[in-house]
Amino acid sequence: MFQRHLFLISVPTPKTSPMNNNLKCLVCGDKSSGIHYGVLACEGCKGFFRRALQDVGDPARKKCFYNKNCDITILTRNRCQYCRLQKCLALGMSRSGKEHILLAK
Repeated sequence: MFQRHLFLISVPTPKTSPMNNNLKCLVCGDKSSGIHYGVLACEGCKGFFRRALQDVGDPARKKCFYNKNCDITILTRNRCQYCRLQKCLALGMSRSGKEHILLAK
């Protein structure tokens, strides 16, 4: 009376999912390489935050010359270390989020 049909659906795995190639760094908008220090970030912002943890006394990270309201993008991320670090912290980057989850390339 009733016929049953079985359909096989191919679901992409995380390694091959096309979505992984389009994820953006939450800090600057560049292509993300995974979750670093608890936040989806690119290699540049990952390295910047790692160095910020090591060089706590760096005076460049303690002062903004533009009213502490800099727009951090791929093009402007190197202009103000203070605002870039504040954005990293506001997004939740932390030493405790040190696990690295890398996305497939």
